[in-house]
Amino acid sequence: MYIMDDGLELALGMHYGNNFVGILLMTADWTVLQTDSVLKYVGEPNMSMMFVTSIPLQILLLIYFSKKYNWVNWREKLLGSVQ
Repeated sequence: MYIMDDGLELALGMHYGNNFVGILLMTADWTVLQTDSVLKYVGEPNMSMMFVTSIPLQILLLIYFSKKYNWVNWREKLLGSVQ
């Protein structure tokens, strides 16, 4: 998102929103921030499941932002020369 938007605002906002909702809704003994959240995960960390759930959500968010902000010329921005 940073490359397509030419700014950090969307990337930082998405990161903050993800962490804020995660802190409010769920905590576990193995997390960095242990808060009084709504749910507590008592199982072991499963990194593959975290990736399986986060990648489709990030793709959907990328599609949403590309439509909202009219991002075009993907190939040039992602694979073009750095200036």
